[in-house]
Amino acid sequence: MKLYVSPLPPLKSGESRAANERNATLALLREIFGNEVLYSHKPSGAPLIISAGKEHLVSISHSASTVAIAVADAEEALGVDVETYRVQLERVQSRYLSDAESELFTAPVDKLKAWTAKEAVYKAALTPGLSLTEIDCTRIADGIVTARNLIYSITFPAASLSETIAIVTR
Repeated sequence: MKLYVSPLPPLKSGESRAANERNATLALLREIFGNEVLYSHKPSGAPLIISAGKEHLVSISHSASTVAIAVADAEEALGVDVETYRVQLERVQSRYLSDAESELFTAPVDKLKAWTAKEAVYKAALTPGLSLTEIDCTRIADGIVTARNLIYSITFPAASLSETIAIVTR
């Protein structure tokens, strides 16, 4: 698995944030795979990348300032999430943290790690109806997150309030 990270460029006059993210994503995909890259989505919503006639398993995420793309072998489940701390995570923690997780994750950076872990697992699981509260992060310190009896390995290439990146594979 490889992680590629690039800063989002400043918004151009009249450009939407979504267009800026899409353009930055395409630029990073071209840097990774070359100019002949096809970027689409599978019916599940997962990104579909085809380059040199080969399909690549990728996961893509954006924060306010960063685009992150994880690339893995086709047989792996893969999810990446990049976030910066927002006060809203405190207000909505009952929607994504279990009681056990709330007791375990009291510092803002730990809540951000739990949030990014759950978002990354959600992307990797490709399971309709999977709620964030079904994703168990109580073993995150051991590099393990579980969801619906499946075990995911997790790493944090960056973990601070200014930027946290979580990558999960299965």
